[in-house]
Amino acid sequence: MELEELKVSWTELDDKLKKSEALNEVIVLEMMKNKAQVSVSKLINMEYMVLLAPIIMFPRSVSKLINSPDVHLLDVVMRSVILVTFIIIIICIIYNIILLKRVDISKKISVNIYNINKYNITRKRGGIIITVMLFIMLVLFLWIVALGGSLIAFIIVGSFVISIIAFIYWASKRSIHQKTIDSIIESFNEIKDLEDKD
Repeated sequence: MELEELKVSWTELDDKLKKSEALNEVIVLEMMKNKAQVSVSKLINMEYMVLLAPIIMFPRSVSKLINSPDVHLLDVVMRSVILVTFIIIIICIIYNIILLKRVDISKKISVNIYNINKYNITRKRGGIIITVMLFIMLVLFLWIVALGGSLIAFIIVGSFVISIIAFIYWASKRSIHQKTIDSIIESFNEIKDLEDKD
């Protein structure tokens, strides 16, 4: 009789242990999903903050280009390059936000991993494009200075502002974003492993 009671209590204890392990896995899975979602929200908020600077500067640059009484060809080219740079920055950031908004924890994890990786690649390509545009602006700026352009002050200030915006964008993306992206991908891979286990 004691053996029977021991077997029954052992079975009950084993069932409780299995239920406890299953509950722990569910809790860990939910915590990882929440962590990933918070990190994605953090990236979206950073993208919105970076989007503010070019949106604020864009109307001023357009009005300078349109309302300038003394227009030289180099001035128009330089201002046009600045405007194109603003447009490219704005488009890149909006596209990045769209990619990040596609990340949804309730969807399949492989789709989320794909969207985060696509965001990471797009972000890096955008940085390359912005760097090339800044190089073109630098060359034009030096050319205008060499020819004694009429709106040097505007060009210096414009180039300086664009350079600062691009540097802040690049530096912030490089360190904070990469760590956050790596954390999200790691969380998604762990979630995928836990879901595959079940």
